Amino acid sequence: MARFSGIGVGETVSIPGYGIYTAAARGQVPNPGTTNDVITVFGGFPRAILQTCIPGTNQMLLIALN
Repeated sequence: MARFSGIGVGETVSIPGYGIYTAAARGQVPNPGTTNDVITVFGGFPRAILQTCIPGTNQMLLIALN
């Protein structure tokens, strides 16, 4: 959670073996979430999504990468 929570929109994220992305949006969905929750938050599917549970809640943090 700590690694993901500090990523802001516009920042560059490098995922070794997959590529370099720009954080395009952030959002939260219920845990467990569904693909429909992702569509609702981002209006579609980005190239990649970082996802982690938010400790002490029933939510997941999502970061859209393009």
